[in-house]
Amino acid sequence: MKVAVYARHSTDKQEHSTRDQIARCEAHCSRLGYTVTAAFCDEGISGASMQNRPGIRGLIETALDGGFVRIITEDLSRLSRDQGDIAHFYKKLMFLGIGLETIAEGEISELHIGLKGTMNALYLKDLADKTRRGMIAAVLNGAIPGGRTFGYDIVRRMNERGELIPGLRKINQKEAEIVRTVFARYQAGESLRRISAWLNELEVPSPRGSKWQPSAFIGTVARQTGILRNTLYKGLVTFDRMAYRKHPETGKRLSVVRPENEWITVPAPELAIVDEAQFDAIQQLIEERSNRFRQKRLIVQVMTQPEKAERRNEYQRTWRARQIKASKKTREQPLYLTSGKLWCARHDTAFVFRRSRLHGCPEKGCANQNLPHDYLMPLILAELRKFGPDQVDLYYREQETRRNALLQELGQLEPQRKSVQQEIRSLLTTIARLERGPETLAHIQEREKESGRLKLDIDRLKVELDAVTRISDGLSREIIQNFQAAVSRHDADQDTTKLLHGCIDRIYIAPDWNEAEQTMQHRIRITFNVPEMVKSLRNTSIATAA
Repeated sequence: MKVAVYARHSTDKQEHSTRDQIARCEAHCSRLGYTVTAAFCDEGISGASMQNRPGIRGLIETALDGGFVRIITEDLSRLSRDQGDIAHFYKKLMFLGIGLETIAEGEISELHIGLKGTMNALYLKDLADKTRRGMIAAVLNGAIPGGRTFGYDIVRRMNERGELIPGLRKINQKEAEIVRTVFARYQAGESLRRISAWLNELEVPSPRGSKWQPSAFIGTVARQTGILRNTLYKGLVTFDRMAYRKHPETGKRLSVVRPENEWITVPAPELAIVDEAQFDAIQQLIEERSNRFRQKRLIVQVMTQPEKAERRNEYQRTWRARQIKASKKTREQPLYLTSGKLWCARHDTAFVFRRSRLHGCPEKGCANQNLPHDYLMPLILAELRKFGPDQVDLYYREQETRRNALLQELGQLEPQRKSVQQEIRSLLTTIARLERGPETLAHIQEREKESGRLKLDIDRLKVELDAVTRISDGLSREIIQNFQAAVSRHDADQDTTKLLHGCIDRIYIAPDWNEAEQTMQHRIRITFNVPEMVKSLRNTSIATAA
């Protein structure tokens, strides 16, 4: 019987869990005489939803192709802990005539779907409730929730048991002074845009490490977020403002604001940065400015049609003026054959863009300075036209060492796995004949896990080996012919340029002083991405089109 194996774990701390699950499922299949045709896994993904899980998608696609007749997994919760998802998934399997079996429950029926689906959903809800209760208890005991807040540093301190105490903070005096200045400037009537520009001029990194934006200070009205609204600055921790739910259709995690009377507030006077009276005055000022903004929007609603038309015309005039002054960097640039590929052979560094169609090495005094695009392209095309069987052979000769190493490693792993499987069969025979105890069974499980790990390593090595396997002479000629056809029409369209661009790894520019002519000349050396070239140029019609 052909079967597929599925495994899943929820967090990064369980990094070996899927591998162990697959090994255990394979051992289960081996005992029952099943043939495992494919293994699928989702690592670090919650079981609360089956949406956005690549392993499940691959499992369903293979099932539609008829790749197996049964799915084997450790237990039903590995597929999903959601009642609706697991019921819908089971209905799909029944329609396709595919069975479902777990090591824990055996062959799954409608009864398992109902009972176990309910139990798994209750487990997930109970886990969420316990997590929230634990977080609330930590806040009430003085912990500050969330990550680092601008103006504070995270304190790492151990308790008497040697465990890290979470949620400890202390004031960062340098950042706290910036916070006080921001509050003072806003209270004095300065706009958020000007405050952002001031901080960017001082090169003060924002909380996210990028440039400051007005949204960092004011946040959103619904969520009551932003630096100017953060109650921690007045010495009051506000927690549990948001509730998080998963969308039933997409499985995405969505946030919903809780009613204000459900928020949890805990005094923390030792963390106050601004005066409470000033903080409350700022909140009143935010509300007044927001009202003025809303009034401006209401004015638009009562304007006459001619007034609205004049307003639109004025906006279009100013918009066109901004577009004319906009930096060329913001406009979409066409892809050139040399884009991101030019490399200084003398300093082993990438070329930089000087100005329109002018490139050069960033090192001062280098002879590869200010090289025009029109000067480089004939040299590059001449070098590209030299590409032929010798370059393909050179690439695979260089890969021969890697290929031999992979074959040697495979030659060591495959006998090891056969030896482990033979040992497992011998132990099973011993159990059947002598009825050994649980120690033997535990040893068998360990050897089964080792066999599964060896199989995964062997499969990985075979994938790497396929990438360095030499192609046939016929395919090599086809690749070279299509490549040269693409070179001959490199500037015909962007599709051809993109195709050639992916085939090139780097274009090295080497300055060469010609003593006889007393001139600086440049030599070109190109390294190619042969695997990408084989992938993109096989079975194409470039040669015919040329």
